[in-house]
Amino acid sequence: MRDITPEEMKVIERLRDSGHPVDKLQAFRRKIFRDYDKFIEDLRNLPPEDIIARAYEIVDKNNIQSDIDWMFTDYYGAGTLTEEAVDGLLALDDSLDAIYEATHNDLPPYRGFDDDFEDDTMEAALRAGEKAGSKGA
Repeated sequence: MRDITPEEMKVIERLRDSGHPVDKLQAFRRKIFRDYDKFIEDLRNLPPEDIIARAYEIVDKNNIQSDIDWMFTDYYGAGTLTEEAVDGLLALDDSLDAIYEATHNDLPPYRGFDDDFEDDTMEAALRAGEKAGSKGA
C-alpha cells in the first residue's frame, strides 16, 4: 500500500474536520489492500489456465483497489460512502469480492475505461456496504 502524500493529508484533515469517518475509511482502505493481496496469493496456487480464465476478474479487482485508494484521498469521493456502508464493508470477510460482485450484478454492464468506472466502483461499494450492514442489523 502506498504512503499518503502531504497534499492528500490535507484532504484527509478537511474530511475529518467536516465529520467524515476518516479512521473507518482508512481501515477500509487497508482492508481492501489486504483482500487484494490475499486474492493474488490465492491465484498463485492455481494452474496457469485457471489464472488466464480469471484475467478480467484480476483487472477489475485491481481497478477497484485503485479506485478505493483514490477515493480515500479525494474529498468528494470519500463522501460517497456512508458510515453505515463502511461499517458493513469492514464487517465482511472479503470486501473486495463484495464490491466486485456488486459491480457485476447490481450495476449496468461495464461501459469501458472512462470516468464512469470510478463512479461505478463507489456506487458498488455503497450498495455492497449497505447490503452487508442491513444483514448485520
